[in-house]
Amino acid sequence: ARLPTIPAVAVRVAEVVSRPNCLPADVGPIIANDPNFSAALLQAVNTARDGPSRAIGSVDRAVLVVGLNRVRTLA
Repeated sequence: ARLPTIPAVAVRVAEVVSRPNCLPADVGPIIANDPNFSAALLQAVNTARDGPSRAIGSVDRAVLVVGLNRVRTLA
């Protein structure tokens, strides 16, 4: 049986987020290129227990709200 492959975007996000000088702006464009990852991130940020009062619609803003550690776990 073949193991499922990890999507390239998840690998790239994990690489970038692991850098000590990584900024949220470094990760947003990478995630934005993957519709599935973008949707998962936006869903996570908008359905959080203490979610925002207004829906967040941009990947860049979502990365800022959830933080790089949460992005790493979603990858």
